[in-house]
Formats: sequence, structure tokens, C-alpha cells
Amino acid sequence: MYCVKCGSEIPDGSEFCSKCGNPVSPSASQNNAYANPQPYAYQYQRPLKSAGLAAVLSFLFTGLGQVYVGKIARGIGFIVCGVVIALVMVSMITIFISSYNAVWIIAIITSIVCIAIWIFNVIDAYKLANEYNDVLQQTGNPPW
Repeated sequence: MYCVKCGSEIPDGSEFCSKCGNPVSPSASQNNAYANPQPYAYQYQRPLKSAGLAAVLSFLFTGLGQVYVGKIARGIGFIVCGVVIALVMVSMITIFISSYNAVWIIAIITSIVCIAIWIFNVIDAYKLANEYNDVLQQTGNPPW
């Protein structure tokens, strides 16, 4: 007979391998506490991210939902983009109020771009949270 762990020859009637100490018979493996370790009663599970909360955070402040989900760089990009567009919009509105030129066209276009980026930001945060949850449930590990 041969040891299943190290492959060395074991004399018949032995309970343990003489080379590695691996139990040979079922009765020996029951007596050996290290042969069948019990699994931990509690395993840490990462919490899922709320897609609704991610969307609400991005609705309230551009990029905050992405940061909540764990896409920090993407969230910072949205925050910077939102701040720049907001500053441009404020400057266009002040120019529009002070002079009634053709600046109102630029102000309207800037407003449309700002609203489109804001809506995309909310949808992106919602989809990222769902993607995070799907990967976490399938693999047990976060995707990023």
C-alpha cells in the first residue's frame, strides 16, 4: 500500500505514513483533529452597493455616486467636469444678464450639455452599482 499524500510505501496495518504522518485508515483520520478541519462558522461577506443610493448621490452632486461605488477616478472626473461646466454656465448667465447679445445661444447650448452630462452621470452610477453587485455575487470579490 502507498501513501496518498507523499507516495511512499506503507506497511499493511499501519495507521499513519512513516514519512509524512498522513493517516492511512479511516479510524486514524477520525482521531486526527488536523485531518478534517471544520470550516469557520462565519465568513466575511462584502456588502452590496445600493443602486438607488448611487443614483441619488449622483443626482445631488455630480460624481458622488461613482465614488460611492468605488470608481474614485471616474467620480473625480465627473466632479471636475460638473464644476467646470457650472462655472461656465454661471459666467454665461452673468454675461447674458449684463448684455442682450447672441450670448444666449451659447448659454442655452451650455445648459443642454450640462443637463446631458448630469443625466448620464446618474445613469452611470446606477449601472455601476448593479455591475458591482452582479460581479460580487458571482465571484465573491469586488470587480475593482
